[in-house]
Amino acid sequence: MAHRCDRQSAPRDPCYRGCSPYPNTSTAGSGPTQHPSVPCCASFTEVGEPITLRPMHLLDFNAQHFSIVRSWFSSEADVVQWGGPAVSFPLSDDQLRAMVAEGETVPPGRRCWMVEHRGDIIGHAQLGHDWHHGNAVLSRVAIAPAARGSGLSRPLVTRVVDQAFRSPQIYRVELNVYSWNLPAIRSYEGIGFVREGLRRASVRVGDARWDTVIMGLLRHEWTSPARSRG
Repeated sequence: MAHRCDRQSAPRDPCYRGCSPYPNTSTAGSGPTQHPSVPCCASFTEVGEPITLRPMHLLDFNAQHFSIVRSWFSSEADVVQWGGPAVSFPLSDDQLRAMVAEGETVPPGRRCWMVEHRGDIIGHAQLGHDWHHGNAVLSRVAIAPAARGSGLSRPLVTRVVDQAFRSPQIYRVELNVYSWNLPAIRSYEGIGFVREGLRRASVRVGDARWDTVIMGLLRHEWTSPARSRG
């Protein structure tokens, strides 16, 4: 993601950060960076948008997109906030290639997409999968720098969640978000995610401790915008 989810930037820009395939964190503290050992969070900040898919298309993430994604991150903090402890700065093709490789198993352990809107690449998102238990983890969500502030983050996440539930094996989609990121939490609640718990002081960033909100959405709680239209 190209923007940092801190108290100052969150109300202005859609968060391009998503969570790793493992539980993530959001923050009760105010630091703008995430400790490199901490999984990233799935959060965006635009609120008050209607839930609509808009003309968005999910394109399979491949090598031709690597340079685009790499250009969105200008610091280690940016990369770690987006990808968690498994990635490092500068983001390399090898790291991105490894993400793609996780989708080449049967069934795929991870699905990665670039998001196209009106002919432009405006974002990226991933879903990690635990097929045995029917869980999907929303992760590594990114809004391209040029597309921020355009009301695209919530429709993008809605589109990816809808994609998750198209797999009949998936019963649950989950994410984690720093507790101070109230705009993101409100947006997720607007889509249908429910707060399920809090991991208190679960992340250390410098001298600060951040809390993590755990959120989940079950299949029977989800109403597909596409289905509701037709």
